[in-house]
Amino acid sequence: MIRRILASLQRRLRTHTEARANRALAARFARAGATVDQVCRAIGYLAPRIDNAGLLRLGRHTAWQGTTLRTEVHVAAGATLEIGAGTFVNQGVTIAAHRAIVIGPDCLIGEQVTIHDSSFHPVAPARPAKTVPVRLGRNVWLGHRAIVLPGVEIGDHTVVGAGAVVARSLP
Repeated sequence: MIRRILASLQRRLRTHTEARANRALAARFARAGATVDQVCRAIGYLAPRIDNAGLLRLGRHTAWQGTTLRTEVHVAAGATLEIGAGTFVNQGVTIAAHRAIVIGPDCLIGEQVTIHDSSFHPVAPARPAKTVPVRLGRNVWLGHRAIVLPGVEIGDHTVVGAGAVVARSLP
């Protein structure tokens, strides 16, 4: 009897603690100027570092992991970053939008993935810096340490392997 009561109290405490962490994460995004449709889910104690000067939209029930590595989100002035409902962003992820990045619903973004829509600087004098929108479809899975480069479109239900450098669009 006492064991059941203790287990019930532990579940309630865990639920209360998780709810507080989720509210704190949503408030953090809201303070950064993000539009949050509904509850975000925080996993771990390292909240994402958010630098938002543009338009940042989060869909319902996005989940953000931060147990050992902090995720970084940068949205430049005039840029847009949209993350679809039910998307899971693992720890150590870097997302930098200088024009537009759209991540569809129900995506899984693995640890230390990098998504950029800009090459940031010219590679050669004859080739200026490239800033082209990036789009991920529904239910895309980006494996551990995958890198998504500017101008890439990844189609629905696509799996990108760990360590891949995605330089061209995938169906």
